[in-house]
Amino acid sequence: MYQSLVDKRNGRVLQFVKGGSEARFEVHENFTWVDGPYEIERGKDTSDYWYYENDREVRLVPVKPPSYDLSRRLEYKGIQDQLDMLYHDMNNGLIPGKETSTWFAHVSSVKEQYPKP
Repeated sequence: MYQSLVDKRNGRVLQFVKGGSEARFEVHENFTWVDGPYEIERGKDTSDYWYYENDREVRLVPVKPPSYDLSRRLEYKGIQDQLDMLYHDMNNGLIPGKETSTWFAHVSSVKEQYPKP
């Protein structure tokens, strides 16, 4: 089990200390020690946890997946790259918007990967 150092003002977990109450050290009045979590998930750190005062419990912060449109924006190549794809498609006699063009293939793959809900 862990002890968590928590900022009383906002519930933010600042530090974990393994062990019981003997592992605690003296802190400023704006901070407090609370029991938990019982274990820390692999790859997680204090910023992934929060103290929920109503439940008196330290838990992982639920992470909401990004919206489809944000995911698409992050996956699309930049405007310069897309314009370059369009130029090369047209230069090679391909019609942008047809399945044979590299630009169309790129845009289609992103749209398929992150469909509208």
